[in-house]
Amino acid sequence: MAALGEDGERPPGAWRPPACAAALPWLLLLAVGQAGCHGARAGAEAVVTVAGSTSLQAFAQAWAEAWRARPGAVPITVQAGGSTTGVRLVASGAVDVATVSRPLHPGERGGLAETLVGHEAIALVVADASPVVALRLDEARAILTGRTTRWSEVGGPDRPIRVVTREHGSGTRGAIEELLLGGDPVTDAALVGESAAVVREMVRADPDAIGYLSLGQAALGVRPLILDGVAATEESAASGRYPVVRPLLLVTREARPAAAGRFIDFVLSPDGQALLRAQGYVPVRP
Repeated sequence: MAALGEDGERPPGAWRPPACAAALPWLLLLAVGQAGCHGARAGAEAVVTVAGSTSLQAFAQAWAEAWRARPGAVPITVQAGGSTTGVRLVASGAVDVATVSRPLHPGERGGLAETLVGHEAIALVVADASPVVALRLDEARAILTGRTTRWSEVGGPDRPIRVVTREHGSGTRGAIEELLLGGDPVTDAALVGESAAVVREMVRADPDAIGYLSLGQAALGVRPLILDGVAATEESAASGRYPVVRPLLLVTREARPAAAGRFIDFVLSPDGQALLRAQGYVPVRP
């Protein structure tokens, strides 16, 4: 991209955003790889553009790869940028589909259609060797924020608690801080795992540790805790009884391109839902 001149103007021939995107910040355009607006694309069916939740990007890429392998499927592009960015881009017509890992806000609903495609249940996990089985929500909050530092304070052995968390910017960490901690941060004393697999291994190897994982990743030597009397299962997550769960939505304009509708149908198909389960999420259809 050509640089701005010293007076802030672009030199002749420099790239300029499409006119239909004048109201959108440049960063929103960059978030979708300068996909352009619908009117700037060569035909509404030329490509399906997807943008949104950072925590769902890898999963959306898996959907897209499976979609591309289908006979007659139109091309598809996937970018991140965040749930809010995805909603804004869909509302503006800059992309076809937003991946959103939270409920839509009331002010976002006008002119948009949302499709629930899955749930993310986030389990608090301990090692199989830990004697702790269950926590109340207030106990879990106090542990993850660092106010409770010994297992004996919540009915366990007189041992120090070692909290294991994901890195800053992780979608799962953001969900824990929003859904369980009420916006408070995880304690700075926590050990940091750079992936779900690393968190699982750190907790598995330490009977005094506690961490969190998407429900489907809570296996192989770690055990989900019961929270407020509710076990972490696909059934409790889908019913809304489990307390740490968020919806996974695909959002479009009400008048969406036919190809975007076919992509959403694929996501809800047995193949699409199997991909969702393989990534550790809870499908909405068997």
